[in-house]
Amino acid sequence: MLDDRKAEIETQPSSSQSLVEESASVTIIPVDTELYAHTDVLNEEQKCVHNIVTSHLRATLENGHPPQMLMIMRGTGKPTLLNAIPTTFEKNNAQHLLKKTTMSGVAASLVGGTTLHWLTGLPARSVPQSDIWPDNSGKEIKDRRILNLLLPSWIAMDEAGMCTVDMITLLSQVAGKV
Repeated sequence: MLDDRKAEIETQPSSSQSLVEESASVTIIPVDTELYAHTDVLNEEQKCVHNIVTSHLRATLENGHPPQMLMIMRGTGKPTLLNAIPTTFEKNNAQHLLKKTTMSGVAASLVGGTTLHWLTGLPARSVPQSDIWPDNSGKEIKDRRILNLLLPSWIAMDEAGMCTVDMITLLSQVAGKV
């Protein structure tokens, strides 16, 4: 049945469809090899990701407002990369701009971060049924959310594939309140 309709499926966007254009990107700036000697443990893909993050960090430190960057790295070796990136932030005196988080406590201990639930003050077990639940949190959790989400420019997350739709909804609600 599907084979009968193959001719009807367009492979190119029609004139009424808009093409997605890439937004402005960060220019990759050559890195000082001595300053980044700690990246020798990274493979080529990890080095590429590290260079992109480093270039974005340097652009932020130089002019303060590069375009927002959302990046997903798949595959193995993310903990190794998540341990190299903070060293780069430290060497640039920008460790306050990075937060590392994971979905589990074991992974958080491997990358020197915290769990996503702790970082953002998400409820541990229940899924709130209204949008006002972040307002009902205690002062300590509200303050932690502000400190963890408002000040840093980068949030590196391992195990993002374990996020559920409910959890992403809760994160959106928290981010909206912060």
